[in-house]
Amino acid sequence: MANLKFSQFTEKTDPANVQFIVGYDGTSNVRITPDNIAKASSVNDVGIWFQTRVTSDNGVSSPRTDGWFATNTPKYNLFQANFENLVLEAGFTYKLIMERYLKGNKENVPQNRSANKTTSFKRQRKDSGSFAGSPYETRPVEIEITSLSQNFDFRPDLYFSASTGGTNYSFPRPAGFTRASGDQRQTSRQFVAFRISKTNDASSVTETSQVLAKGQILASITNLPTISWKFH
Repeated sequence: MANLKFSQFTEKTDPANVQFIVGYDGTSNVRITPDNIAKASSVNDVGIWFQTRVTSDNGVSSPRTDGWFATNTPKYNLFQANFENLVLEAGFTYKLIMERYLKGNKENVPQNRSANKTTSFKRQRKDSGSFAGSPYETRPVEIEITSLSQNFDFRPDLYFSASTGGTNYSFPRPAGFTRASGDQRQTSRQFVAFRISKTNDASSVTETSQVLAKGQILASITNLPTISWKFH
């Protein structure tokens, strides 16, 4: 092959008839199968399916001790994400990103103008590493993917109010939302979506997928305070 120009290679149109594709990674001659190139081509091609209640006991007890959580300890379960058509290539870092669904409204901006916030799933603002900005700096917004079948703890307990009184009320009210006086609901739900990011460790260039899956964080105080996941 070393004595042939690329123009002299036999052309193939069916990947099934090609055993390897060869190349150079900067230091060595390397080869990869067409199947692995197809799998690794884009994070948009990845499929995800979920399994809930993967903890061995009745769930993880929330470690929160602020406000309402000082005297109440709701439990929640981790979920397992199973990835299809994903190849965890060496030299890249893959993460599962969780976004929240936010309803659009009017937003005041400088010069007394107003702009419309769109209704959509939105990525939470990061502060340090993979965690949200203040006042939610202990809330993970992305977690590294290290296995094609992996348990994830996105700390759903951090998505609920710790208020102990007043007009806002407490759990299961979602954090950051107000509620009309006297409206003490027994259940609540928050809609979330998941994407995958792929970052080149050498160049720091990141590719982020489209929304690959959607779910809900459910909370209830009907009997005991509980938090659970539901996936579409």
